[in-house]
Amino acid sequence: MRKRAFPGWSPLVLLLLPASPGAGLPTVETPLAEAAVEPMPVTAFPSPEGVLGWVTATHLVRADGSLEEGVVPAGYERVIQRTLHSYQEHDCVVGSDVVRPTGDRRDLARALRSSTYAFIARVTGVAHGFRHTIAGTLFRVATDEVFKGPQSIGVEYFFFLPVGEFTAGPFRVCKRNVGYPAVLPKPGDQVLLLAEGIPSRDNFLQIAGHNGLVVIQADGSVILPRAYLQKDRASEPATRDHFAAWLRGLEVDKP
Repeated sequence: MRKRAFPGWSPLVLLLLPASPGAGLPTVETPLAEAAVEPMPVTAFPSPEGVLGWVTATHLVRADGSLEEGVVPAGYERVIQRTLHSYQEHDCVVGSDVVRPTGDRRDLARALRSSTYAFIARVTGVAHGFRHTIAGTLFRVATDEVFKGPQSIGVEYFFFLPVGEFTAGPFRVCKRNVGYPAVLPKPGDQVLLLAEGIPSRDNFLQIAGHNGLVVIQADGSVILPRAYLQKDRASEPATRDHFAAWLRGLEVDKP
């Protein structure tokens, strides 16, 4: 049986925006501001060789634009410095997916079934920085309702998207990607997360491209990935209650 942290969903309108994936549903009843939220990690996810998998921009980039010594390998430093300077030549860099999905992502139902982990989670933290040499945004979430994966509520996971807008020392970083939401989730929002593989020992999940994330904003609006809009527009209900029921009614273990 699936577990969930909230008994009901308020009847709020589901918004589907064709050109801009990235909005969402109301959060759980307890406002995030009333809960004690742990700060996001400054460095995290080291490899077996000790190379950091994540570092915040403020921890790595000094005010004068130089990098703190010894935080990342010398090879990473050169790539990151070149990247930061290249961003200044453009208003915003548009990239392509870093990871391609391996499962069946032709529509949302198939994507849910082909994922290893699938759950609705509340966003409890957001930070900007670098995953290895790639600039982007790190998210921390806590599970609210689990469709596939360990049936526990409140489990924390991290995931990274290679997009975002932030400052790193004197540099402005702006990265967009047609394969990821144009509006990123914020603390207090929810997400429907579809992950492939199993989490790392630090509970880092790999999200495969645009098909792995539906953003559920605190105002009640939902933004589906663009790849699903045309296929699922007619079949998905227009209220939060019905949307949740639609997700719960899927036979997620069916091939």
